[in-house]
Amino acid sequence: MVNRIRIFLLLLISSVAFPQNGRIQGSVTDDSGNTIAGAFAVATAQSGNDHSTYTSVTGKSGEYSLDNLKPGTYTLCVHKPGGPHINACQWSTGSQFTLGKGETLSNQTVAVVAGALLQIHIADPGKLMGASDDLLIGVLLPTGLIQPMRLASLDPTGRTYDIAVPKQTPLRVSINSTQFQIVDNNGSGLSPHPSAGNSSAGGVATGSVVTLPAPSAVNGPPITFTVTGRR
Repeated sequence: MVNRIRIFLLLLISSVAFPQNGRIQGSVTDDSGNTIAGAFAVATAQSGNDHSTYTSVTGKSGEYSLDNLKPGTYTLCVHKPGGPHINACQWSTGSQFTLGKGETLSNQTVAVVAGALLQIHIADPGKLMGASDDLLIGVLLPTGLIQPMRLASLDPTGRTYDIAVPKQTPLRVSINSTQFQIVDNNGSGLSPHPSAGNSSAGGVATGSVVTLPAPSAVNGPPITFTVTGRR
């Protein structure tokens, strides 16, 4: 009898402690209907000042499960680092769901669109860059924010960064460093951008925003910049 009472009390406490938690379940597919494994599904609360995030990594069949969510409205963003599928939350708007108290939303399919995998190679023929040196490569989003590019590879020739971007869309790439002088593939030095600081006033040595042509290939050749010296 005592054990039964204990079990009852535990169940009662659990139901009181988590009376409003809900769940969103579904799968992630590409624009051809194929499931995508290993993608990050991130739900962000949009209720008042609550912007809590919940993350799930999709399984072999593209399935995800976001658990223990409070009732409210959520934006769901999906991305897979290193892949060609764009993160809709960066370039437009993500999928939105409204969750009731204790509700489970099942079979919520989120489709991601294939874009182009933009690659930037920072050549370092003089072996000037170290692992902890200051270098930030990013793409300017429609919101004006900078999305850092992922360091995809590191080899004796330099570093290669990548990010999935929309096809047929001109891009603005931000290259910032307080330590390096960098030139483009024509040998022209990158001039500091006004929003990146003033190198003569102790700011960045390189702080350019470079406009690139619209990418069309899903995995085109890297665009190369070269480190020519240190500040």
